[in-house]
Amino acid sequence: MNKNNKKIKLLLMALFCLLAVFLNAVQAAAPKDKSIIEIELIHTNDTHGNLQKPFDEGVTLLKNVSGFKNMIVNNKKDAHLLMLDAGDITSYKDVSFDTMESDLRALDAAGYDAMTIGNHEIDFGLYRFHELAKTIKMPVLCANIIDNKTGTYLFKPYIIKTFVKTRIAIAGITASNTFTALSDEEKKSITFMGTDEAYLKIRAELKEKADIIVLLSHLGLPEDREFAKKYPEVKLIIGAHSHTFLNEPEYIGKTCILNAGKFGDCLGKAKIKIVNNEIMSVDEQLIYLKKTFLKK
Repeated sequence: MNKNNKKIKLLLMALFCLLAVFLNAVQAAAPKDKSIIEIELIHTNDTHGNLQKPFDEGVTLLKNVSGFKNMIVNNKKDAHLLMLDAGDITSYKDVSFDTMESDLRALDAAGYDAMTIGNHEIDFGLYRFHELAKTIKMPVLCANIIDNKTGTYLFKPYIIKTFVKTRIAIAGITASNTFTALSDEEKKSITFMGTDEAYLKIRAELKEKADIIVLLSHLGLPEDREFAKKYPEVKLIIGAHSHTFLNEPEYIGKTCILNAGKFGDCLGKAKIKIVNNEIMSVDEQLIYLKKTFLKK
């Protein structure tokens, strides 16, 4: 091999080495693949004894919930599904413990991930509802109530659900009139924390344990708005109590608020897109069950 060929060979080797270094640097500097998760959310609230009552053409809210759940699961075997109820399954018109118990067990059997307590769940006694809640798999959430006898939460304050590697905390908070409606004896048996105190007590835990915080709220839309202003780390509020039909998500800053009205007239169905552990979009649709019901 003459000297010129040898020089060319060495030059080519040097160029290849430089190219390899350059490509490695470009690859290291390039953004990593985004982690994208889509969660299908089904949410209900303030059904007030109507979960299993037939509306037009015999349709019921429960049948629709089950139908949408099956459709989601059958269309995509690895679908990420979240089912939540924001409280007040109990009727205040045709008051019946049996109906409330039946609806609670129906939510459980349908595969709901959690519900929070509405102010009417305690109409037959707080501890009576508590004993009933212990007989089902579905967690009943409430961060407001401490049992004075044990010094612990009467209900779970929150749960953590993991989708792929994204940890989602779902906390439950109820309205203050849940406490005012209790009997004098029950009031003495518990410590009831207001919204701010209840949330602040678990706030650090939620931030540590979860990537995304969701509030399952039985506070009403006005209080949900105020909550979103105070605690912007809560990115999604699934609301109730005010019986508000939010046909589109309402945003306070970057916090999304949903509410599916009242009396089982409709259910909420949303697609939540999460990119790198942050909610990027919430595509919400209220499914109206009554043909005679007019959207307002």
